[in-house]
Amino acid sequence: SGVVENSEYSPGQQLLMTRTLNLREGPSTDYPIIWRLEIGDYIAILAGPHPDSRYEWWQVQTAGNIVGWIAGVIDGVPTVGSI
Repeated sequence: SGVVENSEYSPGQQLLMTRTLNLREGPSTDYPIIWRLEIGDYIAILAGPHPDSRYEWWQVQTAGNIVGWIAGVIDGVPTVGSI
């Protein structure tokens, strides 16, 4: 669906993982894990944010071309950083 206008990140923006996170099929912990991102991995923003009560979800693409959703913010704390 794309990136919401005036969001924290821009479409295609590259970010650096600042913590280990699960990459999921959809924007919820109810979706299966499809990959594990490690500190120092690079991702590109595709869509978001998709907020819920505890997380702010972003659709991303990994350097290996895997597409999924990460919790870019958990309990108000960012999980990714700008490069």
